[in-house]
Amino acid sequence: MKSTALAQTTNTQVQEATAHEAAQAPVQNTSFNDFLTSDASNIAEVLAKAADVKSKTAMPVNIAMTYLDLAQGDLKRMIYVGTMGHTVLDEKTNEPKELNGIVLLDENKNFFIYAARQFADTIVERNIPVGTGLEFAWTGVKKTGNGNQLRLHSIKPLID
Repeated sequence: MKSTALAQTTNTQVQEATAHEAAQAPVQNTSFNDFLTSDASNIAEVLAKAADVKSKTAMPVNIAMTYLDLAQGDLKRMIYVGTMGHTVLDEKTNEPKELNGIVLLDENKNFFIYAARQFADTIVERNIPVGTGLEFAWTGVKKTGNGNQLRLHSIKPLID
């Protein structure tokens, strides 16, 4: 018998899945208020998962993400995990703006996000595969035509 499970995608697509797959699928990302006013099947699904929480095993990574505080000259070695939007305040207008954020994983299995424009654009434009080890450093600053400061980086893929 088929049932419907919600997949976490940018456009939240509905996918068909078996009853077993639906039970294993994550609940759709939503706000708490949306959850409280959602249909009874969504609430029942969450309550069923809560009853089974003690039998689950925690993943060996900390998914709480921290912004990578990189000082000039610091050399880092991390694994590239993917990209995500990262909102920052524009220095001149104080308005929020969306940047490409690069998600990185360190040797202690902690996730970091780093959104320095030249760094993020380089990773995205070069189509660096997820899982690639990177050695990188913030090497300096360049003033842009509109008066902003652009951080420059050395970025080297790691090889065996």
